[in-house]
Amino acid sequence: MDAIVERYERCGKPALTVAVPLETKTKLGMSIEYSFKMDDKDVVPAGINVIDGHKRYGDEWLDQDIYLLDLDELAVNINTVQELHLAERLLAKQSKKQT
Repeated sequence: MDAIVERYERCGKPALTVAVPLETKTKLGMSIEYSFKMDDKDVVPAGINVIDGHKRYGDEWLDQDIYLLDLDELAVNINTVQELHLAERLLAKQSKKQT
């Protein structure tokens, strides 16, 4: 999370969207509802956005930076039981690495 906040502070734009490569979600067996191109690469929003809350934007489109991070744990957006089980496996795997 610190890296995301630091990227937002450096980007100079009112919004930041975090995305992961489409292939990362695919290798994890995750469903993909929406993707877009970034530098000729298919990417998927990770569900993490940073927006300057001091301004009111209404329906205005915000200029935003896209931060691409290829991290399995960011690719998991838990909306199904299958995705919950995947998140639990990734967390257990990460916990083993730290011990």
